[in-house]
Amino acid sequence: MRFRVWCKNKNEWERDEMFLTERGNVVLFNNRGEVRPVDMNKHILEFSTGLKDANGAEIFEGDIISNGKEGEKEVQHTVEAHAWDGGFVVWQHPVNKMHNTGCSINYGWIEKFNKVVVSNIHQHTGYDPVQNASK
Repeated sequence: MRFRVWCKNKNEWERDEMFLTERGNVVLFNNRGEVRPVDMNKHILEFSTGLKDANGAEIFEGDIISNGKEGEKEVQHTVEAHAWDGGFVVWQHPVNKMHNTGCSINYGWIEKFNKVVVSNIHQHTGYDPVQNASK
């Protein structure tokens, strides 16, 4: 399973090679051949959905996807893993889980609405993790 790791301290994606152990721990393999555990209090693990957007870019949880239209008709969604069945769901962005419902993400939905990755929750201007926290 593909994943990416966001470093909260550096405020950027980790670039080193990382692996997920069978126990679910993330370990880093550095250029000196050393293997060390990754402190998950300082990092965020995000899995690939296994889907690609309309432009062929891989979609990960935490991505913000859009129909690419500018102006009033643009609709953005935030991709999130949902724990109850291990799948992925999208919420209209900005996320307000009190007033909108998530829907499952699949290739048919991506194609129908021509969805493309435009950003992610870590680098998107105006994204408020407190307002957007799971309810």
